[in-house]
Amino acid sequence: MPAFEDPSGRWRYRFAFKGKRYSGSSPKGANTKKAAQQLERDRLDNLMSRRFTGVMPTVKDFLKRFLEYQRVHTKPLTYELHETICRLHIEPHVGKLRLDEMRRAELEELKMTWIAGRAEPRTVNTRLGVAVRILSYAATELEILDSVPKVKLMKVPKDHPRFLSEPEALALLESSKEHQRSDALDWYTMVLIGLRTGLRIGELRGLQWGDVDWDRALINVRRTDPGRPDMDPNSPKGNRPRLVPLTPDARAALAPWFAQAARKKSQHWVFPGSPSWRGRARYTTRSESNCATAMGRIAKAAGLDDEVTWHTLRHTYASWLVMRGVALSAIAELLGHASVRQTERYAHLAQGFAQHAAVATLDIPLVQPALAPMLPSGDE
Repeated sequence: MPAFEDPSGRWRYRFAFKGKRYSGSSPKGANTKKAAQQLERDRLDNLMSRRFTGVMPTVKDFLKRFLEYQRVHTKPLTYELHETICRLHIEPHVGKLRLDEMRRAELEELKMTWIAGRAEPRTVNTRLGVAVRILSYAATELEILDSVPKVKLMKVPKDHPRFLSEPEALALLESSKEHQRSDALDWYTMVLIGLRTGLRIGELRGLQWGDVDWDRALINVRRTDPGRPDMDPNSPKGNRPRLVPLTPDARAALAPWFAQAARKKSQHWVFPGSPSWRGRARYTTRSESNCATAMGRIAKAAGLDDEVTWHTLRHTYASWLVMRGVALSAIAELLGHASVRQTERYAHLAQGFAQHAAVATLDIPLVQPALAPMLPSGDE
């Protein structure tokens, strides 16, 4: 934008370059529009002429620097995923190339290599996302590259998440009663809370009694637990804490366990694991493998397919809300989705609800009351 004078009378400039914003002001001794314009031109020329003059690293060498950055700026599980993709799916194919040789053609060739290896479209897109993130880090953070090549993602067919019918949910709950634990909460309560709150499995593991607001019947979702001894709990996905209401049956199921935990002052986890799990001499959350194994056994005993996982409970929660006419925007808030677009995968279940709501606004009777058919009073 052209130079402008701010309310204090100072001449300033402001512009955007390669997605970044730059601004400045004329010196006090030369506070003129012309001086501000010249400073803007000088700074823009400097940015446009800036080029990396060092030794261009290979992709293999740069991956080490990228992963060091990711270790600090991402969550442990995200870092682990990126490290695996870099080590197994990027470095073996393009590691010897110079970083500036990673252009659109090379990305497309990398994509075709993964497709030939029978990777699913969603998996290919995840790997491409990491590859582009690497180049973006080199371009925007370190200014080693001038730009980031664009690559076309694969089309991913819309999936309809597996959710439980009400009879299936009841069968799962009944089956979970057989997997009791004498020293902690039974699996039944954990399954019920998953069905009634839609919490992710990591959020269930990371739930503490201090997160339960008994007066308002709410759960404050503040953390997620990876369920591994080498990883500590961290913030929920997307760093989006949220409040989720407790249904009366969920609240009633938690209450006796809260009373028991209150007598054990060291027990603050709602769903604790073993007090000596993998050498940790304290109560911890349930492990990832323990939860997965338990759900597999519970679902099998209930006669359900092996596609039923803890995440199926979350899909069930969302699907039941949609089928009862709850707005997608409200469900997105309850699920902690960053955008309602993530919640639209359940929209097909709402077919008919919008039409019923629209027709209900036609409150002008088309049939005279005297001519309308008489319905039973209900007293008979």
